[in-house]
Amino acid sequence: MHQLSSKISRYCVEHEIIDQCDMSWFTYGIEKRISTITVAIPFILIAFLISDYRAALSFFCAYFFVKKHLGGFHAKTVWGCILLSLVSELIFLGIVCPALSPASILCIMGISLISVFCFAPYNHPDLHLADEEIVACKKSCRFRIVIAVAVTVLAYILKLQKVADGALVGIAMAVAMLYLGHINDWRNIHNENTRRFQEDR
Repeated sequence: MHQLSSKISRYCVEHEIIDQCDMSWFTYGIEKRISTITVAIPFILIAFLISDYRAALSFFCAYFFVKKHLGGFHAKTVWGCILLSLVSELIFLGIVCPALSPASILCIMGISLISVFCFAPYNHPDLHLADEEIVACKKSCRFRIVIAVAVTVLAYILKLQKVADGALVGIAMAVAMLYLGHINDWRNIHNENTRRFQEDR
């Protein structure tokens, strides 16, 4: 996936479609769209197999709505992306969703709101977001999480249990991807500091 994205980006640079300085950002964007398309079909099929169709639909709507500017962990290969997405889907939609209780529902809503307000967006190293772009994404992330949680609460009030449960775990999965992105960055920083320390000894 990275090789294909890089080839497309180099072609665009060579033909002056994009600037050289935008190449890494453009490559990341292509990778993200390829991975989204690649994952979408098995993602949807498995969702309908392991869950009620109402929960599956609200799960996708909430996940993609919240994640639009949230960012998060991005696998380096297509197979890595597929594996991570399917495992996450099985955990959140197949295990967490049926086990939801009133206490866990409130807990997930609270953690999701706090997490997005404190840690979003995740600025992927290949994006190179400017300060103004980060501020704009932050506002968008906060708006979207508030709307998503409010709609989920409304669904619970209207006794649309399956719809609300699916939306809630969709929100939770988007927030989990946000955390995975930050954890991966912290791990890379730790590894780099360890390597430098060992070199200095």
